[in-house]
Amino acid sequence: MDGYPMYDLLVGFSLWGTLWGLLFPLGFWNTMTCRVETRGGTGTTPYTKEQEEEAAKILAKQKARKEKREVVKQAKKLALQELERLKREEEAKLKAVEEEEEEEEKVGRGRSLNKEAFDKLQAIHSRQRKSVRALKGVMDELVVVPEHGVTETQLVNLFYCAMPEPLRRHFFEKSKEQAMTYDTLSREVVVFEAQSMPVSTFWHKDLDKGKKWKGHTISGQVKAKDHLILTLDEGGMEEVPYNQKEWGLEEEDNSEHEGQLRQVLEKLREANFKINAKKCEWAKTQVLYLGHVLDGDGIKPEDSKIAAIRDWPTPRTLTKLRSFLGLANYYRKFVRNFSTIVAPLRRLLKKEAIWGWDRDCTPALKKSKRALIEYPVLKVADPSLPFVITTNVSRYGIGAVLQQDDGNGYRPVEFMSARMPSEKVATSTYERELYALRQALDHWKHYLLGRHFKVYSDHETLRWLKMQAKMTPKLTRWAAETDQFDFELKPVKGE
Repeated sequence: MDGYPMYDLLVGFSLWGTLWGLLFPLGFWNTMTCRVETRGGTGTTPYTKEQEEEAAKILAKQKARKEKREVVKQAKKLALQELERLKREEEAKLKAVEEEEEEEEKVGRGRSLNKEAFDKLQAIHSRQRKSVRALKGVMDELVVVPEHGVTETQLVNLFYCAMPEPLRRHFFEKSKEQAMTYDTLSREVVVFEAQSMPVSTFWHKDLDKGKKWKGHTISGQVKAKDHLILTLDEGGMEEVPYNQKEWGLEEEDNSEHEGQLRQVLEKLREANFKINAKKCEWAKTQVLYLGHVLDGDGIKPEDSKIAAIRDWPTPRTLTKLRSFLGLANYYRKFVRNFSTIVAPLRRLLKKEAIWGWDRDCTPALKKSKRALIEYPVLKVADPSLPFVITTNVSRYGIGAVLQQDDGNGYRPVEFMSARMPSEKVATSTYERELYALRQALDHWKHYLLGRHFKVYSDHETLRWLKMQAKMTPKLTRWAAETDQFDFELKPVKGE
């Protein structure tokens, strides 16, 4: 069949078809068409109906998890955007409140006090001066400050309140005159003092009247710009420069101080205590100790700390607020009802509180600054003088002051205040008064135990307590704690 090439081709196809049929069964094509992709590779067995349903469930769960992740991601994104928006609104609100407060202060006062004027006012309030001439010198420094912000009426009242008590009674009527000015009043008082009071009004603590100067008795002294002028009983005058270290006093003048110092050192030796002489300061009239200034007048805060409180900016974060309250709280014993004043600020420190500087916070900040700037000089506790406690209480807090009379009227030794923990602690006014008394006695027990003292309170708490037919365990415990002290309760009317 060489002449028919197509025949050879057909025979070849036929042979290959027979061989193919023998090698591969008929089900091969069905198997090839049913190949599926599996996790381990390509399988040759098709999914059953149950497997297809299981696979569909798995795919559905994966899809649901993916959608959930997307939802959570979007929710976090929206939450962050909302926090940013709230933060911007809060900053804008705070800025608006500050601007409004500043505007109100400008309208009310005309102009605000600057830093230099604050320093001068602080110097005037810091202590009572023994002469009007010295007081006028300090107030004149305030008057010359540009834009000091103090009105003429305020200057008159400030000068009158800082005058010595004898002169204050004499110039009471004049200080109330409508046309009276500071310059007129101060000049009249200085002239009156010079005519009615001896030169011995001006004193230096180390060169007091009756002490000896180079064998002569001192009768008085006058302060000049750079020296003291001493007048002597025997006649004559002596000039003593301020920078002179040796005052020439007789040795007996320091005998009292040396005797007290010797007693202190002996007590330290008995207790086996040692002190470093290089770190000690001897025969000082003023000592700076742990942020407090101790001198002959009493205890005062350190000026640099009060200046820091005065210049503290409005806190914009929780950390800044904690820093301010931490510094202010260190000097809380100088402030009456400190806890009540800073209550709006302390509310922001609660864990569940959301930071928000509102209208109550700005006045609280200003009031706390003002209270610390105009601090009273605390008296050093004298064990030889009787103690007096005065308590006061409200629904939100308690307050108390420990005082002593040193011959110049009652002076505060320390102020104490605390917030009322909860309404469950004390439900009635009597219980709140008893709680305040208990807290005050416990706070000052190192002064009060073993001595008799007086307590002034708004209500007759102890009389009410004794009239109770049946006392709760809480009242029984409080009564037992107060019975440790020997005091006389004097009721006074609340303010």
